Amino acid sequence: MKLIGYGEDALTLWALRSRLTDILRGVGDATSPRHCKVFFRPSFGRRGGPHSSQFGECDFAVVTRGTVYLGESKWHRSTEDISNGQITIRPEQIKRHEILSLYIERWCSGEYEDWPVFVKANKATFVQHHKPIAPIGSLLAENLREFLGQIKWHLAQKPPLIRNILVYFYASSGDTLPDRSSGDFSVICLDYSARRVGNFIEIE
Repeated sequence: MKLIGYGEDALTLWALRSRLTDILRGVGDATSPRHCKVFFRPSFGRRGGPHSSQFGECDFAVVTRGTVYLGESKWHRSTEDISNGQITIRPEQIKRHEILSLYIERWCSGEYEDWPVFVKANKATFVQHHKPIAPIGSLLAENLREFLGQIKWHLAQKPPLIRNILVYFYASSGDTLPDRSSGDFSVICLDYSARRVGNFIEIE
């Protein structure tokens, strides 16, 4: 079977399947992909704003032995501005990484038998960050509980180091490439020209 896709989602899936070693090498991590746990577009609701507990989704998350990498993907057709080598990360993207990092830090630094116990212990902390905690019994709480549980089970140390990364996909030597971002995102550039099929990408 030949699997062909289009756009940032397809590129992200291809990179996680075929170029994870390069992504990790780009942030100085020598972990083998077989020792990683990878999440592709984990969903945490689409409604944003200070009154909603939902905060969107990062494009991917990679968990190594002691680090959680929360990733965004952009490509050369993205609308984000690149100026003097710096790519702009939108404020709402930065905010969702902050909120997800807070969940990971709090969950991995304690021993919580269930979500109600976690809510009771951490509700005030999330209020301080201007975001309601995921309510008990909600789909968001279920998704977070599974996501956080998988991370904590996989980690060799706790709490983990959490790093934000941006993978930028390009297909021509003439493309303008970023080397840094407007947030605390480490930038990794990947050439997908060898897998390009017109404007599509051959995932596998």
